[in-house]
Amino acid sequence: MDHLVETIAILTDEERREFRAFIQRRRSKKERKDLELFDILASQDELKPREIAGKLYGKPMLNAYHTLRKRLVKELLDFTMLKSMDEDNTSYSTLLGMLAMARRLIDKNRADIARRYLDKAEQLALQTETFDLLDNIYNLKIRYAHELDMDVTQIISSAQKYREEAEVEEKVNMAYGLIRQRLNEIRLTGETRSLSSLMTSVLREINLDEDRIVSPSLMFLLVSMTRSAVIATKNYHLFDPYVTAIYDRLVQAEAFSKKDHLHHLWFLYMIAHVKYRNRDFEAARKYVDELTERVSDFNKLHYNRFYPRVVMLDAAVYSYMQENEEAIRILQNALGDDRLNLSVEDKCNMTLNLAVYHFQAEDFRSANRVLRDMGHSDKWLENRMGVEWRFKKNLIEIIVQVEMGNSEIALSRIASMDRYFSGFFENEMYQRARIFLGLIKHVIEKPESVTTEAFSKKVDDTIIRLPGHREDIQAMTFYCWLKSKMQRRPYYPVLVETVRSFGKEHPSE
Repeated sequence: MDHLVETIAILTDEERREFRAFIQRRRSKKERKDLELFDILASQDELKPREIAGKLYGKPMLNAYHTLRKRLVKELLDFTMLKSMDEDNTSYSTLLGMLAMARRLIDKNRADIARRYLDKAEQLALQTETFDLLDNIYNLKIRYAHELDMDVTQIISSAQKYREEAEVEEKVNMAYGLIRQRLNEIRLTGETRSLSSLMTSVLREINLDEDRIVSPSLMFLLVSMTRSAVIATKNYHLFDPYVTAIYDRLVQAEAFSKKDHLHHLWFLYMIAHVKYRNRDFEAARKYVDELTERVSDFNKLHYNRFYPRVVMLDAAVYSYMQENEEAIRILQNALGDDRLNLSVEDKCNMTLNLAVYHFQAEDFRSANRVLRDMGHSDKWLENRMGVEWRFKKNLIEIIVQVEMGNSEIALSRIASMDRYFSGFFENEMYQRARIFLGLIKHVIEKPESVTTEAFSKKVDDTIIRLPGHREDIQAMTFYCWLKSKMQRRPYYPVLVETVRSFGKEHPSE
């Protein structure tokens, strides 16, 4: 596929409107061929270059077409860069702006003002431990030390002092790439290996001593990047002891200061979340409580960022600790509190979770109403939340329809999902999802066979394949619905019993 078409395809409707306005900001109405080309490529019509050129110029002027493509690519790059800086609430974009301003002032022979920007940038980079940009700041100071009226010897001394920190950060990035590759190999081979031993091996490979990393920000960088790989492969059982040990080491070293508050919160959240995913709910409750206590300390922005996460995790833990009504209350209060200024993603996740908790309370009509009133089409939700999120939502909707006695609606939606998610099901990680759809269909069409030993064996053989301590908790919740049908019992007690029994019999490694 055309790389430019692919780039345009990832833009949301709102971003496309913003880009059109961006293009028009400096072009006359008579000169908008780039906008015409953008609209043609965004139309999803599969046209050849000669056909596109014909639409633009009335004849196949391919040289003009390729020149126009280059201009459109540059405008997309400029737009993306400006949008990224506008949306970046961190210090990184501020530092980039200060560096750019300093360079421009030096070019305009205003080194006196440029020095002020560079000094401020140096202080901010040191405070935020942004070592890669700190190196750029020092290089600029060294290069223009004479114009800036600065002591180059002193600058070089400072640069050498912090270059070692930058080297550690660079090696942390290398470690992430290697860890992600090793975790994927483990997933493919089924090898059993602790994340701690894997980390030790990788750090030795790149000649980095983990004990040298005493900075919470660098340890957070390493752990959070590792966590993203763990989430992708769902190897939560490996991550639990690893992140907990690192956090305990940092606490023992009294490494968390006021400036590290954000990293402290992230560590608490990561531990609480992985304890929850590994079904160690009592331990998860402890870390959620500590996170709740600390989240409002020092910085209101941190509170706004973390509170939605705390709320959702808090409700989930309550749900599995047999306090489903409390889970419903927590999410209803959060969704009804306009002061929270929730993001679209947070609202969607809370709403979906709330529907699940209503379902667990056997209030199927409320669950259906919550799902129905989400306020967005499935396609919009997929673009914003991802295909896996949409799949889970559609699956929950089907199960709700089954419980409401709407068999025909459920069967129709199963057929639609089977068609729509055909590509999704080809991924090895989601092959069980298609099997599960088939089992729901079986429950609807042949309810009399659901309690038989043959059906029970079929479910066990196809749904639960991983050892209990590695089975994803979300996958288990769907399995428990089938189990409740096989046992002719209410869903929620079966869910709580099954999940907690797996947690006891197969503790996290």
